[in-house]
Amino acid sequence: MADAAAVRSGARRVFVPVALRGNAALVFSVAAALVFTGLVGILASRHEMWRDELQAWLLARDSSSPAALLYNMRYEGHPGLWHLMLWPVARFTWNPAGMQAVHVLIAGCSAFLLFRFAPFPVLIRLLAACGYFFAYEWAVIARNYAVSVPLLFSVCALFKDRWRNFVYIASLLFLLCHTNVHSIILAGVLTFFLLVEFAVAYAAKARKAELCLGRVAAGLFIILLGLYTGIAQTAPPPDSGFATRWDYGWTGDRRNSAAEKIVSAFLAVPVNDARFWNRNRFLEQSAGEKGPKPAPIAGDKRMRYGMLILFGLAVPFFKRPWQGLFYLCASFALLAFFYIKYPGGPRHHGFLYLAFFAALWMSHHCTPWRFPWPPLEAVLAFVDRRRVWLFVPLFAVQAWGAGTAIGRDWKETFSTARDTAQWLDAEFPDRSTVFFAGKYGPSSSAVAAYLRLDRMYYLERGEFGSYIIWDGNRGRNISDSLAREIPRVMEQTGKKAVIISDGPLRAPGGKPLRLLKSFGGAVEVSENNCVYIMEDPDR
Repeated sequence: MADAAAVRSGARRVFVPVALRGNAALVFSVAAALVFTGLVGILASRHEMWRDELQAWLLARDSSSPAALLYNMRYEGHPGLWHLMLWPVARFTWNPAGMQAVHVLIAGCSAFLLFRFAPFPVLIRLLAACGYFFAYEWAVIARNYAVSVPLLFSVCALFKDRWRNFVYIASLLFLLCHTNVHSIILAGVLTFFLLVEFAVAYAAKARKAELCLGRVAAGLFIILLGLYTGIAQTAPPPDSGFATRWDYGWTGDRRNSAAEKIVSAFLAVPVNDARFWNRNRFLEQSAGEKGPKPAPIAGDKRMRYGMLILFGLAVPFFKRPWQGLFYLCASFALLAFFYIKYPGGPRHHGFLYLAFFAALWMSHHCTPWRFPWPPLEAVLAFVDRRRVWLFVPLFAVQAWGAGTAIGRDWKETFSTARDTAQWLDAEFPDRSTVFFAGKYGPSSSAVAAYLRLDRMYYLERGEFGSYIIWDGNRGRNISDSLAREIPRVMEQTGKKAVIISDGPLRAPGGKPLRLLKSFGGAVEVSENNCVYIMEDPDR
């Protein structure tokens, strides 16, 4: 339980064989982070954002105050820290590239913390920074998940003197509770282990624990406040229309599905084709000369492989059991959430990997336990001193996944929303003659963001809006709205209707509907667009 100062100097030298100190460490960290940030910025500028990214931007843009923003995002299922960070930016520009710039800076901050403070060899730090989640999923794709990384890395950087720094750690965990529900889970589990560790040290009358009792008490209040307010923001209203079920059924298929989340998190390598996103090459069939090749990990073996990965990664923590237990408990808490509430995608499953990475980082700041049997102690000490090198294959697989995703995102059109908006902007420079409508908010709101529209008419709601409202009032019949509501709005405004749809539309009876342009080939298949125009034949 003592801190890393008690660790033998020889063990430290083995664990960090390439140590940069003083100005050299700072220069390396700044230079590496700047290069990382620049590369991510280039990739982000090439990436076409999709609706889930732009939903946060629209909410921040169209909320008059931070309080209004928190109210407007009550259906989101996320706390509001990311949206609140975007709110002041949206006061200066309606260009959604502003959100990408903020996100790139957050990814760069994470890289700096990793390069500057992680107790790993330089090679490991570079390899880890190039992993799928740190270099692509939580860097190029602008979502709130990236905000969790620098906050948790900062906790890890302060962990060596955790009792003296407990108020600072608690403040970081408070913020972590306001990023996403997965981070709430991590913050809750980490708080539990910190308090158990402190209680054991205090009961043993450790001087450092006794001196820091007041700081720990104050920090605990801050964390509990963060957990309460974070959970309160994720609780959906009674009329929510998204992910409202809690499913406690226990079936073989769902157990295998939970195991797939482990593979998705640690063997994060997308399939190498145009529809790479949210697909894992270890879990899917691949094309072959004589027909489809089976998935590398067959369906009936996924539970076995998942448990092997999960527990296998915990073995090198044997002499540092507190961090191993934190990693396992956090993993099972996340898996329980995926199982009973929302299965999610790789961007969510990656929090399993983040829990492991944080545990590995924090483990360096704890004294390894000693075992009374010398032969066993010698073997375990040998493994413990070199434990970070045991994970090189894992970091290499993560980098492989990042390379695949970045290469495909660079070549493919992730979403056609930006192309659609650019075409519409050129085709209809005079907005006084037309109004824009969307077949579904989820498939059209990204176009509204890129067009910088203050509103668009959504057929499934029968009203104007910009961001998606995930309530139960989204069930209107599209054909009826197309036949009745659009002509009504045309008559009221005296404008033609330009309609964005995620697929072909059938012309309503007696109403002329003409296809203007189709946009296809998007990586996110729901982000393909068709543009139609409806005109009054009597005008």
